[in-house]
Amino acid sequence: MFDKLPERIRKKIVFTPCPVPNLKGDCWIWTASRHKFGYGFVGIPDKSGRHRCETAHRAVWFLVGRKIPKGRELDHLCRVTACCNPDHLEPVTHAENIARGKWFIATNAAKTHCPQGHTLTDAIQHHHAGRKPSRDCRECGRIRATEYYYRVTRRKNAANRAGD
Repeated sequence: MFDKLPERIRKKIVFTPCPVPNLKGDCWIWTASRHKFGYGFVGIPDKSGRHRCETAHRAVWFLVGRKIPKGRELDHLCRVTACCNPDHLEPVTHAENIARGKWFIATNAAKTHCPQGHTLTDAIQHHHAGRKPSRDCRECGRIRATEYYYRVTRRKNAANRAGD
């Protein structure tokens, strides 16, 4: 499969052992230009002959003759973003790709309990403009609201008694 790649692409790939033991073959690490998150980039000629920038793993996927189904994106099964071995890539939905990831979104989505031990199955979803979405535990919210009510009520009662 590696032999199907053009020479200019092959020169930019080195082989390293895969960190995931059950995946077949080595990681093909892209050594040329990379994005800040580690994804390789390569210039690919389009139909008009002009070069456009494409991620290295997608370019290699297409160059070995594979297609990405509509509504899918490539997920790195080896979790190495610089890897462009087609055997380490799988077309998945965006939601599945995020859920498999190692970023905070996937970590938080996988949580089942709040830090106090309450279940998050019926957590409240918040979508704030300009901020990241968050989840709040209903039970913790109820406790906070009750504490706030009694705190405010005590202040009002103390102020009323002092004014009498």
